[in-house]
Amino acid sequence: MKTIVFCFGFLVGLQMALGCSPINWRPWSVEERLYKSSIVVIAKDIRHVTLNRTSNGYTGPERIDVILQVYCVMKSDGGATIPENVTLYGGAYPIDSCTGTVGNQKVGDEIIASLKRTTDGNYTWDEPNVSQSFAFNATEQNLQIATTVCGLDSITLPAGRDPALISKCPNVTISRDQCVTFTSGAFGYFGVSATTWIATSMLTVLLKL
Repeated sequence: MKTIVFCFGFLVGLQMALGCSPINWRPWSVEERLYKSSIVVIAKDIRHVTLNRTSNGYTGPERIDVILQVYCVMKSDGGATIPENVTLYGGAYPIDSCTGTVGNQKVGDEIIASLKRTTDGNYTWDEPNVSQSFAFNATEQNLQIATTVCGLDSITLPAGRDPALISKCPNVTISRDQCVTFTSGAFGYFGVSATTWIATSMLTVLLKL
């Protein structure tokens, strides 16, 4: 009986692991995670809202949403203007085996967050690479990293925020031809500056002539 239980547990664990480990999976750098995110904001976790449910006489959380106060929008998906207060549905709970972000923040944290819109127009974490966090502490180092990534240079304020507060957003000084981008190659994605990528592409064309 113990052997059967052990085997069943092993198979379940294996299935969960395989479900979160695509073929050729590899960890992404902070730069790559930001580059491949739909929306990138600098924000503060200001509140967690618990939605409870009762089942068989037991009451417990069904979902815990995260309320973010958005300071700056570093990258947008081109949709409707992002509001100052954003609700991330299920941002803190439930936690599944594939997430690296859900449940890792606490009220008061200031973060660089990767978001995406849900089909009903709300928001949730954007996690294009499983098992990695897509919310980073808004340290000076991480903010500096963010300003070097291509596509994160058009900083705007969310709807309803005082325009004077733009001074709280990071200052992007790197030129667009020197920012870090990512392109696919024979061995997956790799990061290069825009200038390097253009030069490499031109050389490849010349060699084919």
